[in-house]
Amino acid sequence: MELENGAVVYEEEFISNDRGGQLFTCKWIPKDKEPKALIFICHGYAMECSITMNKKKENKKKMRYLLGESMGGAVLLLVHRKKPEYWDGAVLAAPMYDMRPPQLVITILQKLNNFIPTWKIIPGQDVIDLAFKQPEVRAQVRANKYCYKGRPRLNTGNQLLITSLALEKRLNEVSLPFLVLHGEDDKVTDKGVSKLLYDVAESSDKTFKLYPGMWHGLLYGETPENIEIVFGDIINWLNKRTEAGNSRLEMELKHQHDDPLQSKLL
Repeated sequence: MELENGAVVYEEEFISNDRGGQLFTCKWIPKDKEPKALIFICHGYAMECSITMNKKKENKKKMRYLLGESMGGAVLLLVHRKKPEYWDGAVLAAPMYDMRPPQLVITILQKLNNFIPTWKIIPGQDVIDLAFKQPEVRAQVRANKYCYKGRPRLNTGNQLLITSLALEKRLNEVSLPFLVLHGEDDKVTDKGVSKLLYDVAESSDKTFKLYPGMWHGLLYGETPENIEIVFGDIINWLNKRTEAGNSRLEMELKHQHDDPLQSKLL
């Protein structure tokens, strides 16, 4: 792998949010060459992987992609909706849009949420066992101090439900180029809604890939052979669009060039 042979450098950092909390972030950057593009990773529920961009001037000339896994796929769509023209494309791996338990369970939990929102009593199977096919990966996740292992809090579950239902109603508004990936045997998120996104999104550049026999953790929970297949598809998709360039980046660079000229003329 590139990380193992020293071609890619891994760095960690804590950044402060506007509430004073410390957020763990990490990034992977090529050691001896400039990156082709910038990829912002939105991780899944209870996980810890994130990536930040160093706000250097040269980064403004690079294409910008979002990569969202599981709950990160929902975050990705919210980020895209907030600033549709900012992003050049997105990769969604087993994204979360519909986390709907039986209506009776929803009603009971929402009533309880009014009184005990922080209680960790949402029923369900261990997500780690459901998401990751490889036993050694499950052990790594359980040993990772940054990963949450308890049951979801009531209000956490309620917010996930509200967000996923709202997103499902507006899948048709997704306009950026995207690649959506799903394991056929995923028991955590619904592959049917990923197909629905592909069918109804207004984007003219969209791809849906369904992997037979694969589970939820496509990016690191599968066998090495399966992970190679998934990342091969992602890298090929990103390379094709980065090499082709796009009108968004061209327009931004043109405005940057024109503004100084206009100032001089004035």
